[in-house]
Formats: sequence, C-alpha cells, structure tokens
Amino acid sequence: MTVQASVDVVIVGGGIEGAAIAWALTRKGVCNVLVLERATIGSGGTGRSSGIIRCHYGVRSLAVMAWHGVQLFTHAAEILGVADGVGFEQVGYLVGVGPGDAAALAANVEAAAAVGIDTRLADPAEVAELWPAADLADFAAFAYEPRGGYGDAHRTCHAYLAAARQGGVRVRQGAPVTRILTAGE
Repeated sequence: MTVQASVDVVIVGGGIEGAAIAWALTRKGVCNVLVLERATIGSGGTGRSSGIIRCHYGVRSLAVMAWHGVQLFTHAAEILGVADGVGFEQVGYLVGVGPGDAAALAANVEAAAAVGIDTRLADPAEVAELWPAADLADFAAFAYEPRGGYGDAHRTCHAYLAAARQGGVRVRQGAPVTRILTAGE
C-alpha cells in the first residue's frame, strides 16, 4: 500500500515514543502529522515494557528528562485529558548496591538531589521494612526514590495518541514503512 499524503510530519512507529512525539508536536502547533504503525498501536516494545518509572540515573540529562516524565505520569489525567490516568502506581523505587558501588551510589543521589529529584540514601533497617522478604546481606548501600514506581506503557501510549488526535494528528495502523520518497525522487 502506498500512502500519499500532504503532511508536515510523518512519524514512523506508533509506540509510546512516536505517540509522545505526535502529542508534543500538537502542543507546539504542528498538527498536520501522520503516525504510521506497521501493526497496531503499542504492539511493539511498548507492549512489552516493564513500565519502571524512576529518575535515579547516573547521567544528569537522563535524570532531568525522567523527572519531567514523572511529572507527566503524576498529572496525566489533567495533561493528557484521560479520566483514569495512565496506570501509574507511585510505590517508590529502591536501588541496592554492593560495597564496590556504594560511593558511586552516593554520588548519584547527590547529583539527583542537586537537580531537584527527591531521592536519598536509605538505611538498611528502613529497606528491611520496605522489603521484608528480601535478603539484604549482600548489599552495602541503598537509595530510595519515593516518587518512582511503575506504569502501563500501553495505556500511556493510547492516552498520548488520543490527546494527539484531538490536536489533529492522524494515525494509520497496519501501515508498515518500507521506504520514504521525498519530493523530486
């Protein structure tokens, strides 16, 4: 099938990334957008996502991007206009490391706190209360991020696309892209 359309932007892939891009474009006023998905919306990696939502990253730019993501997940009902949210469960996020990584963990916590992320080193007794069934003997240090948790990537993808469609984005499922021709080819 050949798709001939006059659009400003074509997004190849209807997973969570393509859906988020489509939605973000509408917020910038770019509404003549077409999303092409080879199978069905959210059927690729999005549908197999573990859904972990956290900001604890060793790279500052990733931590900051994740922090913005947590804000969206926390306020998805208002931001994306979905009454039931996107399946975000804010249960916290815990990281445990062995003796060789304790200093790096402390540095990560300090760096995250410097950009406004609510994370801290956690006492082993506190961790034992949070996770009573775990054998913590091999861990030397822990960090806890109370705003972390898990989400439903498939629901989030559909929420992004529903909001994007309200902004004028069109979606075609069952439309694998095999090549892209530009004007003059």
